[in-house]
Amino acid sequence: MKRAIVFSLLFVVTTVTFAQTYVTGYVVDKNGRAIPSAQVQVAGSDEVYTTNLDGSFFFPTNIFPRKLIVSSTGKRSVKKSYEPGMMLKMKPLTWWTESPSRWNVFAGVEAMHTSNGCTPLGIRVAVAKQWGFYAHFAMTTAPDNMGKADLYASLAMSGKYKASTMVLGGGAVYRLFSPIYVYAGVNYRNDRIFVEHLTSSFSSISDGYVEINEKWANGHSLSGETWHDQYHAWNGVACEIGFMFNYRMVYFNAGIDTAFKFGDGDLLFHLGAGVKF
Repeated sequence: MKRAIVFSLLFVVTTVTFAQTYVTGYVVDKNGRAIPSAQVQVAGSDEVYTTNLDGSFFFPTNIFPRKLIVSSTGKRSVKKSYEPGMMLKMKPLTWWTESPSRWNVFAGVEAMHTSNGCTPLGIRVAVAKQWGFYAHFAMTTAPDNMGKADLYASLAMSGKYKASTMVLGGGAVYRLFSPIYVYAGVNYRNDRIFVEHLTSSFSSISDGYVEINEKWANGHSLSGETWHDQYHAWNGVACEIGFMFNYRMVYFNAGIDTAFKFGDGDLLFHLGAGVKF
């Protein structure tokens, strides 16, 4: 009986010993200098070991080490396929290469410019980690001195006009590097055109601005072109692309909208800045 127990214990010890694999290697910086106290972990295991003063590591594991995960303060984490005696090089962790550890909120102001002279102002908000989403809104106000002339009656115009627009949209954000994000989405854009109305065809006295609609604009000409073609009033959905550059707690963004309607294209540029939370 005692002999059976002894043989059983020897079998268990032998099995455990042969089941263990010893993981060996070195961790160094990009110049080949040893990195002591770096944490080395076998992927899929909860066990974490540290390197010696010369950057070496030597420890047993019961899991076949397909990949190792190495981390150290001030260095970029490394995940690499394991080879006995391998040398792992770690690069410095900088604001350019640092990966975000949590979801960040970007909020700021934005200025736009359209081909018809509008300069809407608004806000932009984005939430992103590796992926994310954004939304923004901007507008310009209508003229203060609005006239009361009948649009379809006799309208004496001075030739002066003012444009107004409203832009509302959103889309997806993707992080290329830690400080650089790209975004793409769609916007709804609504342009409004106001022409200056005169008290009569023989007067230069202004009676305020009157908003013209698309039907009226396409039916009246100005220097051989319709009002619509002359001032590019645009209403509809536009595609948007751009990028954000983040440095510490601030960011800057720039992009462009491309609007197309019946072969008539228009562009809207936007530029903004804000803070990251």
